[in-house]
Amino acid sequence: MIKVRQSFYTKYRPSTFEEIVGQEESVTLFRNSVLKDKHPSAWLVHGPFGLGKTTVCRVYAKSLLCDNKDEQGNPCNACESCESVDNDCNPNYSEIDAGTNSGVKEIQLVLDSSRNLPVNNKKYKIIAIDECHALSSQAEIKLLKPIEEGVSHLIFVLITTHPDKLGDAFKSRLFKVPIKSQSLESVVKVLSNVVSKEGAECSEEVLLSIARKSRGHFRDSLNILEQYLSCSELENQDFILQDSQSIVKVADLIIKLPSDIEGALGIYQSLCSSMSSKNIWEKMLEVLNNSIRFKHLSSSFFSDDEKGKYKEIEKLN
Repeated sequence: MIKVRQSFYTKYRPSTFEEIVGQEESVTLFRNSVLKDKHPSAWLVHGPFGLGKTTVCRVYAKSLLCDNKDEQGNPCNACESCESVDNDCNPNYSEIDAGTNSGVKEIQLVLDSSRNLPVNNKKYKIIAIDECHALSSQAEIKLLKPIEEGVSHLIFVLITTHPDKLGDAFKSRLFKVPIKSQSLESVVKVLSNVVSKEGAECSEEVLLSIARKSRGHFRDSLNILEQYLSCSELENQDFILQDSQSIVKVADLIIKLPSDIEGALGIYQSLCSSMSSKNIWEKMLEVLNNSIRFKHLSSSFFSDDEKGKYKEIEKLN
């Protein structure tokens, strides 16, 4: 059998409720639903990208379909049902990408197939609709009746980064579960755990830099960590730290542009020694974006140097 290479985000995806970091309130809702065997006809799992919305949905689905779950409602992750969910081949669990299946015809096909009772002596079928905000208004209307009336064996889990784009009538029928942005400490904890499992080494400074660069998104942080570890044997092992330094330099460039063109040109020429012009412009957009996010994210996601620069950029407006 050919082994498929897994990214860190897939390889270390939580497989029990306890392994899901920083979402205690949302996890409790799903766990209690499993333990009491009382389920809404449709959940709405919403929150920023890369925080584990689909992961929470999968753990919930495995728990519902697992005959060997523990007293805390966790799936065993060893039975055929659990493994088939992980391998995307469980007949009682389906994941649909609404970004490419947003129309009435596609949703009608889903509803037609869902009428069949669960197989393998299971009680439920779970249908997860990812990026559900991409559903057309007609597709939403098509889903209204089965969600509102409920089907005893059928549970929908709708997942989105933009709940505000859903119609009010449709959204009001859904049981809402928020997936919250993470703290710097939570991201560092996850990164440290992965580094340990990989048998690798990473300084605290590097882990903090990766966590800050990800701005609290687990998926981004694990992708950056994987990139870092893949080149750790090369001479240049500090590209993460250099990236943080370049952000500060680009911020200086933006600050100087309105009143000190000569100083700005000097910084630009200095940056050109290590970055292409395209990368500099991309980094400028990143800095401007970060200066806006600085108002809304925990300040722990920004170094002291960054905080000072973003405050100066804000004064330019």
